[in-house]
Amino acid sequence: MKATSLVIGLLGLILAAPSVADGAHMAQALQVCAKIERDLDRLDCYDRLAKQTSKTLTATPAPSTPTRDHKRDLVVSGEQAFGMERQLEQQTPDEITSRIIGEFHGWNGKTIFRLENGQVWQQSNSGRVVYHANNPKVTIKKGFFGSYRLYVEGLNASVAVRRIK
Repeated sequence: MKATSLVIGLLGLILAAPSVADGAHMAQALQVCAKIERDLDRLDCYDRLAKQTSKTLTATPAPSTPTRDHKRDLVVSGEQAFGMERQLEQQTPDEITSRIIGEFHGWNGKTIFRLENGQVWQQSNSGRVVYHANNPKVTIKKGFFGSYRLYVEGLNASVAVRRIK
């Protein structure tokens, strides 16, 4: 929590600079946002950066962009999310596909799965499976009551997991 506050404070200093639209300041501000671990805090950082940047840019007509479905683009956090949990839940996919980084030997109780997409998942139930593969493709699917299951390509078994990063 202290690290997030520090990063947000640093972002405030960067955004207070006279010309955030300047390339050097923008790159520095983007790096600060990228280091925030919590998804919603990181997105909030990018949103504040975008708002500050738009204030410093000269008023030139924006290029035409396709119309977006704002219901699907809705991003809220904290009190704004209160009462909208079901709508927000519907915005996330039912499954993701990635690869486990490096050699995979199965799972044995508290196994950690590091994926190419940067996510880190941990086995959330007991059980043991031995299976050897290099960079295997995995699919993680939503289950009931907020649970998730990880499936490894070529393996006729799955394991309950929870996301830790």
